[in-house]
Amino acid sequence: MKEKSTKSKRNISELGLRSKRYVLFVGSLTKQEGVHYLIEAFKQLEDTAKTPNNFKLAIVANGKDKDDKDYVKYLCTISEKRDNIIFFCVRKKSTIKQLFSSAYLYVQPSESDLGSSALTEAMLHGIAPLVSETKGNLKIVGKDGFTFLPKSVLSLRDRLAYLLSRNEEVKLMGQRAEKLAAKRSSKELTTSKQKKDNKKITSEKNIWNWKNLLKKSL
Repeated sequence: MKEKSTKSKRNISELGLRSKRYVLFVGSLTKQEGVHYLIEAFKQLEDTAKTPNNFKLAIVANGKDKDDKDYVKYLCTISEKRDNIIFFCVRKKSTIKQLFSSAYLYVQPSESDLGSSALTEAMLHGIAPLVSETKGNLKIVGKDGFTFLPKSVLSLRDRLAYLLSRNEEVKLMGQRAEKLAAKRSSKELTTSKQKKDNKKITSEKNIWNWKNLLKKSL
């Protein structure tokens, strides 16, 4: 396991990564996020020579207080002597965007319905998502993502093994995911604008009501 500092790094090659040659996770490092399943699945693939040469697993912590220190220590322990498993702590949006834009596959192995802005962001970057079959994850990816059984290292391992040798299929799924995420984001922006406009109209009506009341009282 390698830990990398992202300070003054300008591109992914300087982070020890190559474009489309790594699987990515971004989020808080807590047990509910299920990163240990991803690490164990990746290790089994490496041990059976089912990963491409020098293919990496990039685990990116967002550096927030939500990280569980004991869990982080556990992840480091199970990743010992694994040079292709790299941990990052990233806060700069520009670096995270580079990591998203160059990943081969994004994996969300959460145990429960946590919801994930990182999953949506990965899709917006055209990265095919591989998610555990929780309601929260399935709501985000719909039919435009790959899935595996929650809390199952074997299911995740087998799904990864298949997808690592299906470049074109992964690319096409990424394109579908990007369209879905973009459509959803556009819809959410429109809804948000409508709510603001309605709130403004309601506020203006209230002002005029008060003015009318004041006139009557004079």
